[in-house]
Parts: sequence; structure tokens; C-alpha cells
Amino acid sequence: MKSDKQATAIGGFILGGLVLIVVAIFLFTKINIGKESEDWVLFFEDSVSGLDVGANVVFRGVRIGKVTEIEIVNDFDNAQVYTPVYIEVYMDSFRNLGDGAITTDEYVYTMVNNGLRAQLQTQSLITGKLIIAFDFFPDIPAKYAGILNKKKELPTAPSTVSQIARKLEELPLEDIATSLLKLVEDLDRIINSEKVANILVRLDGALGEYQSLASDVRQQLPGISTELTASLREYRALGATLNQQAGPLVASVQNAVTGLETTLSTATDTLKSLEATLGEESELEHQLSGTLLELSRAARSLRLLADYLERHPEALIYGKGGQGEAIND
Repeated sequence: MKSDKQATAIGGFILGGLVLIVVAIFLFTKINIGKESEDWVLFFEDSVSGLDVGANVVFRGVRIGKVTEIEIVNDFDNAQVYTPVYIEVYMDSFRNLGDGAITTDEYVYTMVNNGLRAQLQTQSLITGKLIIAFDFFPDIPAKYAGILNKKKELPTAPSTVSQIARKLEELPLEDIATSLLKLVEDLDRIINSEKVANILVRLDGALGEYQSLASDVRQQLPGISTELTASLREYRALGATLNQQAGPLVASVQNAVTGLETTLSTATDTLKSLEATLGEESELEHQLSGTLLELSRAARSLRLLADYLERHPEALIYGKGGQGEAIND
């Protein structure tokens, strides 16, 4: 009985080990059981250093396959060396929206005609490992090596780093360096020329004069400010005095006008009585009429003067018309 239990335990241990081995093989070798896949070959113009077997193949970030093999192929007839990269693509990673029947090759080459290209991309800057990324590059023409007739080939695109390097190679660096050197020489010649030296001397002199002027103005500003403050105070005092005097003066003139008008009214009544007594042709009546006319004119002038002073009290300082104003008689 004891030996039977030991045999059972050993058998279970062995069976468990086999299960673990199968699971490990499934996980680490990435066996895709039940997945429909297609094999393709790629030829890159860039170095494949950093690309390992088992590296991911992605389409816009989505894993669609893996690298299965990388080898070196010699073409002795054309004296060329190629590094074909074999990939396995899981076709069930793509789902068709249409109902039309189309083969895998037709589907893939339709996308190739629309610009589908394979490109080497850096997966990690720290490790330098590469992956293969598919995307659309319609501006890059499809090129095929065509040396492996039994393998289906997909076109590739240069890596971003390679494209930048080619752009830099196309730049006329020698001409640019020559132009920069000439520019530096011209600048050195201009800076060290006699004209620039004279300009700098004049500029230094102008700056010195400006500093001297600024110093003088800075010294004179307190005195100017004091004089302006004193003038403003005098004008304020004069304005206050004018306001105090203008009112009583205008009132006095207005009272005089009122009294004169009363006198004129009384004199007019008296003149009418004299006309009734002496007659219209009397010499005294003519004299009184002239006197009343002069008094009437004087009253009108006083009335205008009072109105003018009320509107322009500054006339007491500047005089009549001193500020561009005048009494309209």
C-alpha cells in the first residue's frame, strides 16, 4: 500500500511538472493556438541592430504579430547583401466591416496601395530594442527586393531617424559653413573699421552730454517746482480775492442801474408834466429831453457793464477784451 501511494505521488508530481512545462512553453514562446496567421518577409534599408526574434509587430500600437526569423542572404550575382526579416501576422487581429468576399493577399495589397509600410521603431531608449510598426506612408513609394520568390514581401519605410539623417545629408553644409565664415569675417571687418570706432566715440560723447543734461535738470527741478508752487498759491489767492470783490462790485453796479432807472422814470413823468405846462416847443423841454436821453444811455451802459462783469470777473485783472472777450454794445 505504501509503495502504491509513493508511486501515485511521484506520478502526480511528474504530471504537474509536464503541465507547467507546457504552460511555460505557451507563454514564453508565444504559441498562438487556433489563430490564423500569415508569413511575410521584410527588407529594411536601416540596420536591424536591436531587433530580436520574438519582437512585436504592431499596427498603430496594436500588436498584430511577431518576428519569427532574421537572416543574412548573399546575392553573389549582384554583389549585394540583404537582411530579410520574417514576420508572422495574426490575420484575425483585423475585422472586416464589409460583407464582400476578399482574400488575405488582396486585402493586404489593397492597404499597400493605400500607403501601408513597415517601419523600424525604437521600443525603449534605454535598452535600444526595436519593434516593427505598420502605418500608412502614401508619400513613400513601395519598393520590393524581389530576391525570395517563394516568400510574400511587404514594402518598408525608412525609420524617422534615418529620414532626418537623409535630410541633413541633403543640406549644403559646406556652403552653409562657408557663408557663416564669410559673415563672421565681414562682421569682424565692420566692428574693427574706423567708422564704427568714430561712431562709438560720438556715442560715448553724446551719452556724457545726456548724463550732464540730466544732472542739471535734476538739480533745477526742485527750484522750478518751488516757483510753480508759489505761483499757483498766488493765483489761488488772487482768484479768491476776485471772487470776493466781483460779487459786491456787480451788486453795486446793479443797484446804481436800478436807482438810475427809477430816476429816469421820475424824470420822464416830470417832463410830461412840463410839456403840458410849457408846450412841446419850449427850450427847457428840449434840454430836459436831452438830459433824459443821456441818462438813459448811461443806464444802458451800466447794465451792460454789470452783465459783463458777472460773466467775466477776470476783466477786473486783464481789462476789457484781455481774454478775447468784449462787451457787445
